[in-house]
Amino acid sequence: MAKINIKDNNISKEQIKYRLDNLIFSQNMLNTWKIDRKEFFNKYIRSIFWSDDSILDQRYEENMAFGRDFHLNCQRIFMDIELGYNFNRDLLKIISIRDKYRKKYGKNVVFKPEYQIILSSKVSIIADLIVEIYEEEELKNIHIWDWKTETKEITELSVNQRMQTKMYMYTVKESIGKDLNYEDINMYYMQVKIDKTQIIKYSQQMHEKNKKEIFNLIKQIKEEGVDACQ
Repeated sequence: MAKINIKDNNISKEQIKYRLDNLIFSQNMLNTWKIDRKEFFNKYIRSIFWSDDSILDQRYEENMAFGRDFHLNCQRIFMDIELGYNFNRDLLKIISIRDKYRKKYGKNVVFKPEYQIILSSKVSIIADLIVEIYEEEELKNIHIWDWKTETKEITELSVNQRMQTKMYMYTVKESIGKDLNYEDINMYYMQVKIDKTQIIKYSQQMHEKNKKEIFNLIKQIKEEGVDACQ
């Protein structure tokens, strides 16, 4: 991986170390570190974000804008906010998910769209939707939903290998799901364009493996981050 010359970026080793020590880690940060340490440094230490006027970049921005709008409308659905002119056929599928939960669980289901969790260990997620299912006022199950708008089908193998899956399920179990059995936490990747859903059922073995991978990466970033930027 390419390294950055600190002298060319007007930032000291002490500043880099301070910023590394105070990061709140998301799955995007860990993925970026694994793929390109230069990009990690620019994004999360120097806070540099850029785009250009190329056709490829324009298409990327258009896709991102569509995804943001779709996720905003999904949030509105689970908050019972009127969609108005933004209503479309894909959103019917999301409404159907909401209605099925309500039909099955009635008042025993709680929706938490765009729900953020930050652990004391400085691991953070923002889930598209957390569904809490209760029985006699006791939490019994948690479902984590993620909306995907791309058309290429996601495989079961790929979702199990995703850092997003590992971070989300680990963080939920360590926080709002701490009193649940591992098997009571599921994650759902919903591909709205092709009407496909991949389901991941959690386990203690997965949890321990996820914990090890997440915190080994964080340790590596903190131990090697300064030198990786020289």
